[in-house]
Amino acid sequence: MENNTTQMPYYKQINNVKYDRNLLSAALKMMSEDRNLQISEDNIKKLCNMTKDGGKITDCEKDTLNYIKNNYDLTADAKLFCVTFLITLEQV
Repeated sequence: MENNTTQMPYYKQINNVKYDRNLLSAALKMMSEDRNLQISEDNIKKLCNMTKDGGKITDCEKDTLNYIKNNYDLTADAKLFCVTFLITLEQV
């Protein structure tokens, strides 16, 4: 018997750019569970930690965090943390 389960692709393409589907989904879930429909500092820290799963943060994961920062509703503290995290990655 053939297994017909369909796996979601790892990437989600938006405007011809590939983003990490799991990070985008997690961010949307976090927003939907927040009473103000925002991503908090604690949640952006969780998203940033999710990028460390493979031992190295990929360009796709960096691009995805930038996309989330620029297109999703983050609290001021969350946005500051995300910017600082991304700047730190560029210095490594």
